[in-house]
Amino acid sequence: MYWECTAEKLLLPLNKTILRENFARLAINKIGHTPMWLRIHSNKLYCVVHPDFRRSEYRLKIYRATHYIARLNRILNQGKLSLQNGTDWWSHHSDWVKVPTGSNYPPVFSVSGAPGFDDIAGIPFMSFSDRISVIENAAFQRLKGYSKYDWTNKKPAGFFHGSLSDCGRAVNEYAGNINHCARAKVVYHAKLSQNPLLSGISTISDFRGIGLNEGCRICTGEKLLGDSFIHNLSRYKYVIDFAGAGNWSRRMSLLLRSGGLILQSEKSGYQFYEYSLEPGLHYITFDPQIGKEGLGNLLSRLEWAQKNDEIAELIARRSQSFGQNCLTEASIDYFVSTLITKYSKYLQGNPIPFPIVDLSSCVSDRKGRSKLNKICGALIEKCWHN
Repeated sequence: MYWECTAEKLLLPLNKTILRENFARLAINKIGHTPMWLRIHSNKLYCVVHPDFRRSEYRLKIYRATHYIARLNRILNQGKLSLQNGTDWWSHHSDWVKVPTGSNYPPVFSVSGAPGFDDIAGIPFMSFSDRISVIENAAFQRLKGYSKYDWTNKKPAGFFHGSLSDCGRAVNEYAGNINHCARAKVVYHAKLSQNPLLSGISTISDFRGIGLNEGCRICTGEKLLGDSFIHNLSRYKYVIDFAGAGNWSRRMSLLLRSGGLILQSEKSGYQFYEYSLEPGLHYITFDPQIGKEGLGNLLSRLEWAQKNDEIAELIARRSQSFGQNCLTEASIDYFVSTLITKYSKYLQGNPIPFPIVDLSSCVSDRKGRSKLNKICGALIEKCWHN
């Protein structure tokens, strides 16, 4: 029901009418990060080769596209989809939204969505199916039933440990002022405060190394991967989410499975699974107060959580239940199937007879994901040549 509801909401701006003749009219450079025009015909996946494709004009990350293509082929091979021929859509793989509301573009599926933009957040990011995710999933599986990480045994402190991936604007537009980077300012002031509630907050980035105007040696720790990151994450009651290089974060899907209370920095972007989550039910928001010194209201949120332990645990259990049940590969496949099925019913007119490339051989066996790019890369490259 959650996925049915989410798919309906994501497609609401389409007004249930999509003319196929409009797909050729997209100004491709406007979504120029790994742009793909995809088509399903006779239950097989193809890309459509637009005559205006100019490969040199776009930023291409084929490894992102391969995970999306492999997922679509796996769903089609299961034989559970019954779609009309010529189910077409555009997609891009940028961290940022690209399609302003009112731009009259054909539908564009993307990694994220945001208010004021018509990008349909219908592409599961590769972090659900890449090699790192396999390691993380295995780590979570091993922790099941491990009482050491039950709520009562978790450390009553906030946890964040990651890169300062949101500091590009602070560096480029504000001369490296850390107050314009949410991650940096929170890590910096958390370390200076020496408050036990903030003791799990740190970064793997060097402040001056990325162009910030303040240094902070005590802020930086070693990089944690796989088992190490999941174990550290699971030790804390309060886990913190910031937007990253885009206006969303990869780590949110991990936090939802951690069993901790999520404190999410206010942001406009969302991924497909976040769209129907609600603050106060699945997570608590905080305002880092970009541009000002200090932690924003993060500390007061943590103090509230500490004083209201039963409520905090209830929210944490609810989000963990969602993460464990709804963010499995099978459940995400169901979401993608549901979204495309509903979407296909809105299409009208005849498919445009541009050249197509058969992508059906790009399939992951769920084990050899590190080789997926080798299997699919050359094939997908053909989608950008005319």
